[in-house]
Amino acid sequence: MPRVHFSFSIKKDAENWVDRIYSLKRGLAFISPKELFSKYPPVVLNQLKKAGSRDKAYQWMHRYLQKDLRTRKKMSIIKQELKALEVVWRAREKSFFLVMEKILGKAIYRNDFTAYLTTFFRCPYSEKKHWLMVNFWASLPEQITGISHELLHLQFLNQYRNFLESQGLNEEQIQHLKEALTFLLNEKEFYNILIKPDKGYSTHADFRKELKRLWDQKRRFDVFLPKAIALTKNLFV
Repeated sequence: MPRVHFSFSIKKDAENWVDRIYSLKRGLAFISPKELFSKYPPVVLNQLKKAGSRDKAYQWMHRYLQKDLRTRKKMSIIKQELKALEVVWRAREKSFFLVMEKILGKAIYRNDFTAYLTTFFRCPYSEKKHWLMVNFWASLPEQITGISHELLHLQFLNQYRNFLESQGLNEEQIQHLKEALTFLLNEKEFYNILIKPDKGYSTHADFRKELKRLWDQKRRFDVFLPKAIALTKNLFV
């Protein structure tokens, strides 16, 4: 049975803080730069912008996090949170993977994933390296839903990316569909696993409703996906 391993890495945490600024021009963002910048403490935002390059910004952020962990004695809390999170997740892990496997109609594509706590509010994932991030500041119910959200992304992209591309979806359309598809986490199959609903992005609210309507017709992913692809093409030209 697949397993999620929990960890904290100052390196990855620092990269997450920096990447939110220095990768604004890459990829697809579902929130505005203004909203993103509002999440940074002013002193951190100013220093990262002033650094001038991603490498220099990372070096500053790494030093800042090291000092913050030491002076505020935060590392002990992080360790305790990792333990608590693992206990709560383990009680749901097997059921979650079984349900996700059933709903998406594909075997879980690997046996090991790594979940890193991050002190930033954004929680990215790596499609190629099979890791995800969990918000340190979120409640346990929110963290469990967050983990589930990112794992659904990883499973969907790794098992269906080739099919999506063969059907003519470009990368932007794939990202929109991937994000909106997390409406599935609010379906009855997950009721005894997740406590906190998955909200998704506000920009996808109507898209999620339409996907839900398509899903309810047969509740079979092989029937649903071609219709979802057609809808995605119509909405995101």
